[in-house]
Amino acid sequence: MVARAEELPVRDGTVDIVCAAQAWHWVDPKRGPREVKRVLRPGGALAVWWNNVRAAGERWYEEQQQRLERMSPGYTHDYREPPMGDPFTPYFADIQVFKTQWSRTIGIDDYLTWHSSKSYVAAIGQRLPEFLAAERASMLEAFPDGVITEPFEVRLVVAKDG
Repeated sequence: MVARAEELPVRDGTVDIVCAAQAWHWVDPKRGPREVKRVLRPGGALAVWWNNVRAAGERWYEEQQQRLERMSPGYTHDYREPPMGDPFTPYFADIQVFKTQWSRTIGIDDYLTWHSSKSYVAAIGQRLPEFLAAERASMLEAFPDGVITEPFEVRLVVAKDG
């Protein structure tokens, strides 16, 4: 079932797990957890996770972050850096955060298409072609064969009542 976290179309106490992948940052921080708690059975859990690029210190990444901060309204490179469990502590007694690393290899054209799908990149608006051209040049300088190896970290937050 797919639904908004703030308005789950299920009865109270009937769900074992509620999941959100790459999306919880769009959920109202007060209404979402309350609604999830309403539908969870005793022992049920909320599981939310994000895949975040972890390339700090790499020139291409630092240049990308500077471009985004300059061109994307409201973007800051640390927007996913706060303690991931903190938003859930007022609502859940047992919060665990798990992390793992992985990397992918992707061609430059697919990389730019993927990058364009991010909301903070789309927010660039009319200057998007300029941003993407700078991205292409920066990535080809770092990865001359046009095949990018990008490191990621998965952060999984599991919140339960105990």
